[in-house]
Formats: sequence, structure tokens, C-alpha cells
Amino acid sequence: MTRTVLVTGASGLVGRATVEALRRRPGTRVVALRHRTGITAPGVRTVQGDITAPGLGLPADLHGELTSTVTHVVHCAAQVGWLKADARTEATNVDGTRQTCAFAAAAGARLLHVSTAFVALDLTAATPAPIPGSRNHPGAYLDSKRAAEDVVRRTRPDSVIVRIPGMLGDSRTGETGTLQGFHRFVAAAVQGRVPVVPLLPGSVLDLMPTDHVGEAIAALTDAPDDTTPRLVWLTAGPAAPTMAQVAATITETIGELGLPATAPELLDVATVARRLAADGIRPGTPAWRRVADIGAMCEVYRHERRFPSHLGTVPGTPVPTTRSVLDALAALTRHLATRLTAEAGPTGSP
Repeated sequence: MTRTVLVTGASGLVGRATVEALRRRPGTRVVALRHRTGITAPGVRTVQGDITAPGLGLPADLHGELTSTVTHVVHCAAQVGWLKADARTEATNVDGTRQTCAFAAAAGARLLHVSTAFVALDLTAATPAPIPGSRNHPGAYLDSKRAAEDVVRRTRPDSVIVRIPGMLGDSRTGETGTLQGFHRFVAAAVQGRVPVVPLLPGSVLDLMPTDHVGEAIAALTDAPDDTTPRLVWLTAGPAAPTMAQVAATITETIGELGLPATAPELLDVATVARRLAADGIRPGTPAWRRVADIGAMCEVYRHERRFPSHLGTVPGTPVPTTRSVLDALAALTRHLATRLTAEAGPTGSP
């Protein structure tokens, strides 16, 4: 039986991995909804739209065609910038989810909504920044994702909400496409720009490779609706590594590549702030803001909690291990080192 799956946010990190996994499934037609950035993949149809607009911004004839043929909608589109306040975040994550739910209802399609595991944390836009003066704050983003989940539960209660953790790259190649927050941290470590991390060694970093998450989302489109939980965690769960393990893996991989490798100090955020003050670095200066921004980005990992995980129970998905997560982290580190070297050029300058 042939089915047609519409993927929103198809050019993003998780969207691309999901499209790649879906297009290899027999009897599956994939329609990738793009806004600005396109996606090219064999056998994948790309259409242009806007998830914040009625009818996903599709022309009337195309909207009619798709609502009569689409059987599944995988909603991966999201604004993931962790800024204190950004109107695009609310528009994309909440209004975009509302419009996607309306499209799925018009099509009579099954909806899989991709959310983030970090909504389970006690972290909101009102949470004080760990170091004052940060331009970043994940709380506003998490508030928008919680609101998006509420939209799904109210308007499409038969849908599946999929919570994913921090993303690495491809498990084998480390390829990422665009860089997100954790990727930038690894890139900075490769360049020797992370002497201190404002996280304790026992902090838990739930991370997963993109291809494993994409395959699991694709597998969920195959799973019988009556046996699939309404909330699915595609996380490392008990296998999530600690900050100490993450720092050791990055440092060892950098060393294996013949680059200067020094393990960062892992400190609580209050100690980091005191060091800044002791070194004469004052609030409002660029040096202070850089550290404050890193501190804010680390907020989602400043705990020793381990999320649940359904990986291994979703048909066709393996149970993650700490080793498999760290191997994917090593692949990401190698990929970014190669990428940064190529971007620096033959003289070694950016």
C-alpha cells in the first residue's frame, strides 16, 4: 500500500534525516515542505510554503492536491534559536504548529509532532540567567515548544508527540549541515577556545545522532496507531553520557587528529562567575558576555536527570548505549575539525 508523507522543516537537521529515512521505505512517497532553503534527494518532491500561514502557505490547487493524497504529516519545523525574546520563535513554533495541525485535519492524515525532551525541565523564560548579562536563554524556546505540544493535544489528540534530545551529527560521518548550539561548542573546543565549561562532571548530556532519530521517526510512521504511545521519547535515556565523558571524548578525539588538546575545567557556574570577577572582567564587556552566553546555553544540561527512552521498543530501532553516543560524538568532532580546517584555507587563517 502506498502512502504519502509530508515533512515540514525538511531542510533542518532532524527534517533532513527523517526525509532520508522515509524515502528508503518501500511504498512511501515523501513531500518535503520548504520555506527558504530547499532540499534535494532522490525520489523526494519539494514544495514551497510557509507553516505560519493558513493552508501552510500553499497555492489553492496544490493545497487541494496534497490534502487529498497526504496520509502522514511529520512536523519537524521549528525555530531553535535560544534568544531571550524572538517573535519568530512564537510564530514558527506555536502558530506554525497550529497551521500544521489544521492541514493534517483537512487531509485526515496522521500527525507526528517533533518536540524536545528539554520541555520536561523546570526551565522557563522567567528563570534567571545563571550569569547575568547573557544574550541567550533557552527558556523562551522551551516555553514555545510546551505551547506547541498543548496545541497538538487540544486540536489533534490522536497525534504522536515525539520528544528528542540534543542533536549530534550523522552517527558514521558526523555530518551536520547547519550548526546548532552543541555543534558550536564542539567546534570551539576543536579550536582550543573552551578552557572552562560551566557544568559539573556529573551533569547529564542527553545527545543522539541525527540518523538514529530520523530512522526512529520514520519507524513511528509505520507503527500501528492503536499501539503507539501518544508521547514517545527518542532519547539516549539511561545511556546519556556525563559531561566528564563528553569532555574526555572530545579531547581524546582532538588529540588523535594531531591537534592541540587540553581538557577543559568543569566547574559550577557560580565559581565561573567568581573567576570572571577576580580576573577583572566586568559585566557588559565582550569577554563577560561570551561566558554568560555559554552559561545560558548549558542550562538544559545542568542536571543529573535522565529522560525516559522508547528507543528499542519502537520497532526497528536499537537501544542506545553510552558507547554508541560517544562514538557519534567522536564522529562529529572529526567532521568539525575537517570542516574548520577546510574553511581556514591553506594559510590557516579564517
